[in-house]
Order: sequence, then structure tokens, then C-alpha cells
Amino acid sequence: MSSNSQSQNPEQIEAMARYSITYEDGRYKCGQYWYEELQDAINFAKSEEDRKNPTSDNKAYSENAIHHVITSFHTKYGSAKAISFFISFLGWVGFVGGIIAAIIGINKGSRYDQMPYMVILLPGIITAISSLFLVAAGQVVRALVDNANHTREILHIIKNRLER
Repeated sequence: MSSNSQSQNPEQIEAMARYSITYEDGRYKCGQYWYEELQDAINFAKSEEDRKNPTSDNKAYSENAIHHVITSFHTKYGSAKAISFFISFLGWVGFVGGIIAAIIGINKGSRYDQMPYMVILLPGIITAISSLFLVAAGQVVRALVDNANHTREILHIIKNRLER
């Protein structure tokens, strides 16, 4: 059934057998979909079962079932999301560093009357502004990843509705 079945508890092994979930290449597979977490694969299988076997209790494909399907998705772009967070973090660190450098430049600049303040402030201001562009770049990457995930969720919901 699974190369990882030793680390699964008996309830999880039973659920994997019941819903035909396999563990391959470090991920769980249920039907044609892959999941990082076993519970996500189980949730998907349960929602599919409810959709195919409607009862008065589950009212196949109700709003709760749609929410269940949506929440079962995990990003396939974990690395991109982590990198975008790191880029934004570096941007904020650079922004704070640029502001601190500008403040230090003002204090040092008052000692040297021969240097104009703009020459002293300029490196700190440029660092702060360019760092804000790093923050924006990280947020754009995060938005692209979220957009890809949501598009995949919408596609899955539309496919399920067409199958009804």
C-alpha cells in the first residue's frame, strides 16, 4: 500500500485502504490528484464520495462540500512562496537599514559642514527606496502563486460540477 505505512497509525492506514490512497515519492495520491498531507487526500476522497452518493445528510455538492474541496488544496509552489517571503523580508531589512543609515548620515553630517546634507543622506535614501522595490517584488511573486493555486481550485470545482 505505502512505503510510509510504518509511520501511519491504524486509522490512517484503514482510511488509505478505504479511499484507495497511495503514498508515492513522498506525497499522497488519491485518484489523479497529489497531496502533501494525508488528511487532505482523505478530505478530497470523502467529498468525492459525498458527491457521488447523495443522502439527505450530505446534500451532494452543497456549499459545505465546495468549501471542503477548496480547503483541501495545498500549494504546489511551496518553494516560490518561501522565496517570495525571503525576498520581502530582505526588502524590509534593507528599508530599515536605509532609514537608519540616513539618520546616522544626518548626525555625522552636522559635524562636517563642508559636505552637503544630500550627499550624506543619499545612500540611505536610495537603499530604503530600492528595498521597497524588493518588498514589492516578493509580494508580486506571492500574488502569482496565490493566483495559480486559486485557478487550480476553480478548475477542480468546475470539473466536479460538469461531472454531476
